Amino acid sequence: MKIITATKLFIFALLTTLPLHICGQADFVKTQYDSGKVLINTHIPNATSVEIAGMGGSWGLNNLDKSFIDTGEYHWQVKLDTSEISYLTPGFHYYNFLVNGVYTSNPDEQVYFGAGYWSSGIDIPVYDPDSNFYGIRDVPHGTIRIQYYNSTLTGQIRRCFIYLPPGYDTRSDSTYPVLYLQHGSNESEYSWHMQGKVNFILDNLIAEGKAMPMIVVMDNGMTATYPDLVLKDLIPLMNINYHVKTDRENRAVAGLSLGGIQATNLGLMHINTFAYIGAFSGGTSVNLPTCRKRANDSIVVLFNGYGTNDELNIGQNLEAQLNYARLNHVNFQYPGGHEWQVWRNCLFRFAQLLFKPYTYKNPFSDIKENTSDQLIVYPNPFQGTIHFKLPNAYGFYNATYELRDTVGRTLLSYEGDTASAEKEIGRRLETSPDGIYIISVTTRIHVYQVKIMK
Repeated sequence: MKIITATKLFIFALLTTLPLHICGQADFVKTQYDSGKVLINTHIPNATSVEIAGMGGSWGLNNLDKSFIDTGEYHWQVKLDTSEISYLTPGFHYYNFLVNGVYTSNPDEQVYFGAGYWSSGIDIPVYDPDSNFYGIRDVPHGTIRIQYYNSTLTGQIRRCFIYLPPGYDTRSDSTYPVLYLQHGSNESEYSWHMQGKVNFILDNLIAEGKAMPMIVVMDNGMTATYPDLVLKDLIPLMNINYHVKTDRENRAVAGLSLGGIQATNLGLMHINTFAYIGAFSGGTSVNLPTCRKRANDSIVVLFNGYGTNDELNIGQNLEAQLNYARLNHVNFQYPGGHEWQVWRNCLFRFAQLLFKPYTYKNPFSDIKENTSDQLIVYPNPFQGTIHFKLPNAYGFYNATYELRDTVGRTLLSYEGDTASAEKEIGRRLETSPDGIYIISVTTRIHVYQVKIMK
């Protein structure tokens, strides 16, 4: 009897001390979007100050710091305007609260795993229906399945999320190609279907006939060595337990940011396993020139996508490396920073190239070596000034002149006439440390690359 009484008293005490928003304020605490404006409402009893805090970078509203207004009875409200906040663009952005000086998530909204912990996020809608390729439409829908398995790599039970295309469970005689899709730094296996909307992107593309029905596997690359995780755990798991095609022509790997680096390294180091590779704001640590021939002969699609205003420049640096190594690839640029709206667009483009024939127009077929009848750079080594001698057929046209280091980073890019380019690159070399550099000159017809020593 005492136990029952104590239990009743505990329940009564719990109910009387619950925050009001759990007991009946759910209709009030909704984030609202209207033509470039975001209105966040929340109910936090006993708070004396509430601020919205950005997490840095375009993925996290930069370093936004804006105070809420108490509208009465601990109902807090903050208005955000895209005209005032440059990073407040359509798409998903992480954020958190500072309540009485304590860093926490919004208690009244969905949380997402980012920056190594569960945090809040806003997903500013795209108001143009033609651009909302990740919206929920009246089309056949696939499923997201949680798969637990015993990892041979870690000796522990692991979990991955698997997208199965529409009709998978009713077509037991069908087999499907597989995309192994990786999240970014300090995110998790939740990220691509919660923040990335992978299932809706593929549902819509498959319904329109723009993408092949495929399976997508998403695991946590922060908790294991990613190449071993895919090769030793995930591929065997899928081959044994799911209706999948098992040849390399029906296997792809892709990822965003750090996951893009992991995916590109895995794909390029295991060309016999993957025919499609996608880097979304990602890079690589692979020595690209050494794998040029195998990659160009064997990879069906090597995709490099990134935001035009990406503050980390990872994708831009990879583009320079791919061009320098002359690897055939697809380059896709989308307006935006290092953020989910760019990565959603990258997946949207990449998925349409997967598991179907693709014919490259080799962008490097016209590159010429530094012979006497081609580009000459002198004096070499550099001696304070620099001069270019181009073939007569191209010497009077404006061209794009680039100075890069040996890892492919662009140090200077200039579009204009030869004399002005000589001055600009000369000034940049004058202030650069001693070493070897690459000068690239792109005319309307040819691309030339020459090494110069300082």
